[in-house]
Amino acid sequence: GKLIFCDCSKESPLGRRSLCYDEKALQGRTKNPPSGSAERKAKEIGVSIMTEELYYRLQNLGEFDLKTSSWIAA
Repeated sequence: GKLIFCDCSKESPLGRRSLCYDEKALQGRTKNPPSGSAERKAKEIGVSIMTEELYYRLQNLGEFDLKTSSWIAA
């Protein structure tokens, strides 16, 4: 078996907002660049970005991610 841990915040915590998806997108943002990338942040904390399927399964369990949009693996 495997364990899946999901952050079930109503909105993304402050430290995980204002991010581009990946380094390529971050390098393209020369004016007002975000603080980093979602892929880098995930790697720093040792997690994977959830798949679209898992994201929608999580949404069926409760009201999560209501004010922000979480990143989904592309």
